Amino acid sequence: MLKKLHEKFSNDLIIVSITIDKDLEKAQSYFDKNGYSWKLLGDSPDRKIADLYKVKAYPTFYLIQSDGKLKMSPALSPGENFEWSFFNLLQSAKRRQNR
Repeated sequence: MLKKLHEKFSNDLIIVSITIDKDLEKAQSYFDKNGYSWKLLGDSPDRKIADLYKVKAYPTFYLIQSDGKLKMSPALSPGENFEWSFFNLLQSAKRRQNR
């Protein structure tokens, strides 16, 4: 589902995955094998990123604006109708720009 979102909203949505796996090369190999073309980052051994965003369960999704502010925290997962919510946010932002 992330792959579909990445393709459909490539002009408006940047997907970044963060793995807690200690072997980043193994995780990157999995990404490459499955054709995931977005950025994969590794969290530090002390899980600073997970702590910063207060991740309690995996996977967790966030929608972060280009200015770094959280727009949806946590965001809906792709299976929970994220696409519809994101589309509505885009339309709302475009209407505000046209005013």
